[in-house]
Amino acid sequence: MVAWSTLLGWAKLLTPRVMLAIFIVSAMLLFSPASFITRIGLASFRDTNLQWVGLAFVSSIGLLGAYGIFEHLPKGIETVRFRIKRRHRARSLTTVEKRVIQSYIRNGTRTQRFNFGSGVISGLMACGFVKDEPRAGDPISGFPYNITDWAYRYFEMHPDLIDTPGLLPWNPMEGVP
Repeated sequence: MVAWSTLLGWAKLLTPRVMLAIFIVSAMLLFSPASFITRIGLASFRDTNLQWVGLAFVSSIGLLGAYGIFEHLPKGIETVRFRIKRRHRARSLTTVEKRVIQSYIRNGTRTQRFNFGSGVISGLMACGFVKDEPRAGDPISGFPYNITDWAYRYFEMHPDLIDTPGLLPWNPMEGVP
């Protein structure tokens, strides 16, 4: 009888790549035509170890599935939640935030300079609309901030979300928000 600690030790070595390799090899041994298995010289191995090959196949499917569920599903759910929050936030921008985003979209640029401590820019960064650039700036001309690719495409496709009737896009020369 194999000790459980030995089995658990082996289970720790099973990375997703190893599990995928075990899945492919065991599937090949189980589902390939007999003529192919005979040609590569594994017919007697498959016949004597069929239950272990089957166990390896089923176990690798289970382990790969569990890995996918526990490793990638939470990240995917969090990504979907963030996208939903971001789209909801895009529909409730303040007038100043709309003007800042207009300055990117209507001027056809991805970089604008704003005050480092701007609450407006900090709020847009927290929502994933803009990101700061690590390049140096100064308090007079401001610091560079880039609009994210997602936000640029989204607001280009939905200009009504940043429409401010009677107000022009934020002009960095007016001062920094």
